[in-house]
Amino acid sequence: MPTTRVAGAEKSAPAGGLRAKLTAFEAERLQPRRDAEQARGAAVAAAGVVASLEALERQETAGILARIREAAKANGGIENVLSEMRPGGRFEDLRKEFNTVLSHDEGFAAAYEKATVAVAGYAEARAALPTAAQSKNDPNLARLQTLDHEIAEVARTLPGRQDGKSALDELVETGKEAVQRLFATVQQAFSRDAHLRGPSPSPGLGR
Repeated sequence: MPTTRVAGAEKSAPAGGLRAKLTAFEAERLQPRRDAEQARGAAVAAAGVVASLEALERQETAGILARIREAAKANGGIENVLSEMRPGGRFEDLRKEFNTVLSHDEGFAAAYEKATVAVAGYAEARAALPTAAQSKNDPNLARLQTLDHEIAEVARTLPGRQDGKSALDELVETGKEAVQRLFATVQQAFSRDAHLRGPSPSPGLGR
């Protein structure tokens, strides 16, 4: 019977294929929104870095960070000063001062920890961005790359907990893949270009 044939045809229709296409369509339609949300997440993480660095500056009552920056201006850049902030180094006294402030000033120590954690958090947020959101056609890519360099620059000028190292050195050495992937290349660029820049003022943290 005609009615029976139509019913049978409807029962055997491959609904699964249509459902899969609909699911793919919905995912494609919603992906730009997800990408935008993740990009906003990276921007929020960057704002957190700036806020934490500004808080670190407010906690810095002993003036040690300012003295380190002044030494960098007069001695060929921050790399030279930080590398000599070690026992027997030219700036051993600055290292001792920094260690004293870090170990005895609880407010500074907490702000320092928060700042370095925020920088690592930014790297994690950047790594979470899908490849499509980081394509050359994305209008936000240039701004994100600028933030990468600005944040790495500040971490590069901040002394690390270990003698002779910067906070950036220590972040790259943590073994966290996201941090290494984001900042290792930037760090290499800093080292490669250091001889071309010559003595220059180091940026104020959070400024």
